Amino acid sequence: MQEMEHSMDAIKLKCSSHLFKKFVKEMDEVLSKTQTHTVNGAQTSEKDEHFKEQRSRLAAVKVDIPMCPVYPINEWLAEDFIRDEIETKTYEQDKEKGWD
Repeated sequence: MQEMEHSMDAIKLKCSSHLFKKFVKEMDEVLSKTQTHTVNGAQTSEKDEHFKEQRSRLAAVKVDIPMCPVYPINEWLAEDFIRDEIETKTYEQDKEKGWD
């Protein structure tokens, strides 16, 4: 995990596609707002309203092709992204606290 962590921190896209860059930026914006814990202190899970809202937000991110927008992320893939975001953020938070 540590190796991947270093290589993923500062991704520099090589492509020039504005459509792709906009899509990635929107996905990043949604995922970055994922909460790892509920107001009660429990880890966010698929049953929580925030998780469901994030899933819907990710599935609504589109590649904005004129006259034919495409929604490449379905709710199943969105759930995988959210779970990964929660696990990774939790790991990073634990590491900052010295719990790793």
